[in-house]
Amino acid sequence: MAPRRPSPLPPAALKAARAQCGLLAAWQLGSVGVSRDRIRRLVRAGELVQVARGVYDVVGLRPPGGDAGADRERERTARLGVLAHGPTAVAAGHSALTLWGVHGVPRTFRPEIVLRGGGAVAGPTLVRVRREPVTRYVHRRGVPCLLPEVALAQAVGEVDRLTAVALMDSARHQRILTDRAFARARELARHRRGAARSRRWWDESEPRAESPAETWARLRCADAGVPPDRLQPAVYDASGRFLARVDLAWYLGAGAWLLGEVDGANWHGTRKAVVADMHRQNAIVTSATVLRRWTGTQAGNGSLVSDVRPLLTRAGWRPGRACPDRVVVPDRIPSGFVAPSAASRDEP
Repeated sequence: MAPRRPSPLPPAALKAARAQCGLLAAWQLGSVGVSRDRIRRLVRAGELVQVARGVYDVVGLRPPGGDAGADRERERTARLGVLAHGPTAVAAGHSALTLWGVHGVPRTFRPEIVLRGGGAVAGPTLVRVRREPVTRYVHRRGVPCLLPEVALAQAVGEVDRLTAVALMDSARHQRILTDRAFARARELARHRRGAARSRRWWDESEPRAESPAETWARLRCADAGVPPDRLQPAVYDASGRFLARVDLAWYLGAGAWLLGEVDGANWHGTRKAVVADMHRQNAIVTSATVLRRWTGTQAGNGSLVSDVRPLLTRAGWRPGRACPDRVVVPDRIPSGFVAPSAASRDEP
């Protein structure tokens, strides 16, 4: 194998590009001595690829594919807007939420910024420049960002309900937003575009949701009239020993439960997670429990409801009835009770 040719870029530029998902701005290159003529030569040589006016992709440093790659692509998009407009730019909306680590941001979105000093300047049309004053910002991953409550208020009215609530849930679950900051975000959103349409969505937020897919599953089931009785409940055996925690649970009566798990690709796809899930499932599947597992796609499109509803109907379940505070798996099911299904299965 031939030895790899040294990069024509200065080490400082390569270091910056690696920290920025493979991106470099012309003003950054200029700060380390790379002239505009040299940039043009590097583009012609295929060492740099222009992705926006004044922003370049360093060949060989793009994020990998897969779910981790999708997260990095979101980060690239968020960074691109700030790089394109220079040091006075501050990430806003979806860009800021991405850099804060909020989950549920759409896979593709338009970069958003605001400018310190206000107003808008000429720049790449693919970047949205919000005409709003910047009263406060902080650096996240080395990028100036609006506060998360401001960014959430900007985003909620411009996306669909499932996405909006997933963003709220993630920000609260990770404690990126405190209850006070969440209330402020709601107040800030009152007079923004989409405020009337999204006003009731804020009441549907639930900080116990651990992933966007869990949020989607909860909302789809609620919309279908089969809301879970418990969210993220701990499961114990009859002696009080902790067995597992599940995403959703419905009480079927007589000590029996329907337990639901929504598998997110970022975690459940690894071999380590598969083994852990296997042991956990073996512990909680008994004659008193019915376990169902759904993909994020099934949660998002609502097809999990066609699995949940018949089980609940056969068990005589109804919403709002008295339900134990804890999920306790008895050693054996009381006589006279017939579980709606004895086996667990995964939908395709």
